[in-house]
Amino acid sequence: MKSAFLIGAVSAAIPLFEAPVELLELTDAPNGQVTWSQCSSSADVWTLDAEDSSYSPDPFGGGDTLTFEMMGSVSSPITVQGVHVTVKWGAITLSDADHDLEGGAQSFDDAVDLSINFSLPSVAPSGSYTATIKGYDTSSSTTNMCVEAKFKL
Repeated sequence: MKSAFLIGAVSAAIPLFEAPVELLELTDAPNGQVTWSQCSSSADVWTLDAEDSSYSPDPFGGGDTLTFEMMGSVSSPITVQGVHVTVKWGAITLSDADHDLEGGAQSFDDAVDLSINFSLPSVAPSGSYTATIKGYDTSSSTTNMCVEAKFKL
């Protein structure tokens, strides 16, 4: 009987499951930055400059409006009428929508400096996210640039 009591006392002191920690800020990169990469587009003329691309606010969390400043260059002139932004949490799509550019359509002959704004869902679960931003011309089916931004909340 003493041994059963002792086993019960020891097992009660050892937690079986850790309480989950809810992370609300960007934590994926050592310096707190979004991880940028280029994805393919229909026009195939865009080259991302990941070093000069930026975002704000820093840090950010669920419910925040993000500003992505995407820098790069094009080998042929393009006009970006709008962007299609898809935000995924793992494999689950949280947002999938077209967004107008703040200043209207923008044309680029060489250097590209394109700023966009979009909001994260206010109840964004913690985990890995991918935002895919595709710039399009007058037809949303023809993309002329594509950027992937990966981060964790």
